[in-house]
Amino acid sequence: MIAKHLGVMFFVLTTLAGFSQGVSISEARGLYFSMRNDPLAALKLYKRMNDEKQNFIPVLLAYKGASSAASAGEVNGLNNKFSYFIQGKVYLEQAVRLDPKDPEIRFLRLATQTNAPGFLFYKGNIREDKKIVMEGLADLLAKKNERSMALNIVRSLLVFDCISAQEKQFINQLILLYE
Repeated sequence: MIAKHLGVMFFVLTTLAGFSQGVSISEARGLYFSMRNDPLAALKLYKRMNDEKQNFIPVLLAYKGASSAASAGEVNGLNNKFSYFIQGKVYLEQAVRLDPKDPEIRFLRLATQTNAPGFLFYKGNIREDKKIVMEGLADLLAKKNERSMALNIVRSLLVFDCISAQEKQFINQLILLYE
């Protein structure tokens, strides 16, 4: 009798897990980098990422944070905007604490801080994040399964104010080499 109940419970739990799998890393990347063409992409991504299990995967937590912070520009009401941004900041900081050397996570925080309005006082990690991202670019581009994401990162970096002319030259060389 107990075995039968355990079997039914196992079936229910695995079925429910199948329905709540959340967003894959490739889906998160796709939606995040589509923000250039679709202003609502960040909000779409954030709304899809409310599965708590994803908070244990640092890179997905970083995408959740970056999309929440970016969604602040698309929601109504000052309190709502502030809430989305602050929640995004919390997720990003958690992701960095979980995996401090990951250049993709650092890029997401760099992008958020670079684009954050000054009055939000979220610009304190630009230099260290840029360093880790720049040092990790060649390795990311060298991995075939990471190349598309890495090319999106390098293209994005070219428009950041914090990137020097010398760094842009290096980035352009990487693009020519790996595109």
